[in-house]
Amino acid sequence: FHVTRLTDIYRQKEDSQIIINSIHIKHGEMPILNAEKGNFYYIPENNAAKTADIIVDLVLERIPKYKKLSDTDSILKSIQVLSPMKKGTCGTIELNQRIQNRLIQNKREELVYAGISYYPGDKIIQIKNDYNIEYEDITTKLKYKGLFNGEIGIILGIRDGIAQILFDDSKIVHYSSANFENVSLAYCLTVHKSQGMTLDAAKIDLRKAFVEGMGYVALSRVRDLDNLYLYGINRKALAVSPDALAIDEVLQRASSEAAKHYRPMLEDMKRKQSVPKKSGKKPQSGSWQQKIAKMRETYPKAYMPWEKADDDTLKQEFLQGATIQQLSQKLGRHEGSIKMRLQKHFGEDVLGSSSNPIFDTGG
Repeated sequence: FHVTRLTDIYRQKEDSQIIINSIHIKHGEMPILNAEKGNFYYIPENNAAKTADIIVDLVLERIPKYKKLSDTDSILKSIQVLSPMKKGTCGTIELNQRIQNRLIQNKREELVYAGISYYPGDKIIQIKNDYNIEYEDITTKLKYKGLFNGEIGIILGIRDGIAQILFDDSKIVHYSSANFENVSLAYCLTVHKSQGMTLDAAKIDLRKAFVEGMGYVALSRVRDLDNLYLYGINRKALAVSPDALAIDEVLQRASSEAAKHYRPMLEDMKRKQSVPKKSGKKPQSGSWQQKIAKMRETYPKAYMPWEKADDDTLKQEFLQGATIQQLSQKLGRHEGSIKMRLQKHFGEDVLGSSSNPIFDTGG
């Protein structure tokens, strides 16, 4: 099989110590900690309760002061705590409770689900896809359906047992206590839940990491090391799975073989491109422009930029049960383009459920 390896990193800057330390971890080496001019900090503390106190203090006092975060909204958007475990003094459940107790002053409005209290101002995360929940777009005031695993929200208010929540700075939803089975507090997240996220800041305790690669995943979530604080670590957190290393070796070998296989073809293409074109020559019948023109006979908007009105129609029609084929005909675009746009709006997994009407292409 042929392999393409992605080598460019866009989450962090090219000279970021995160990249350097991630490479150290991949090779089974200790990361560079507390360097004189570095920004990768390790705070040794063996007492779990003291560690939890330090984390809360950093989240609500020291980092906001250092970064000049003057309001709660900036703190919640800029800082994320990660832990490998849910249970324990430094697990997500306990740390969420501690941060909530310090941060939330007004507890007159309350909604309780499964023994956990939620208040206005709480940071929460959607933990399950919900294709049927209705929300209002705060810009267009239009109604849509669908919230997805990993979306972050802030509780704006609670009244008569109904919470008004703003997700991703754009979606207003109203949740009863029953809906809270699909959310949890998000001041502290598990390393597993953070996969795929890009964070501006993080505080991480890896003393109880129990799977190889957990440290690598946690540390590589952050854009830069100015806002990364590490409270504990163990050998498991810095280890890389032997299976992952073996697979990586196979992929590297396959990538090298593929490069050799295609090198003559690439060199031939470069030679052809370097030959000057004769002036006055008519475009070949198979030119790209002609192919697009031909495609637009069937799909009038093929390869045209998506306009907001079309995007709104796509999302609304999809959530109301329209098929790929119907969306393609309505919007004048190829079915492949429709699928890619839906993945952009709703995430990769929206195309992973055969029960979703999106897969009924009418064929």
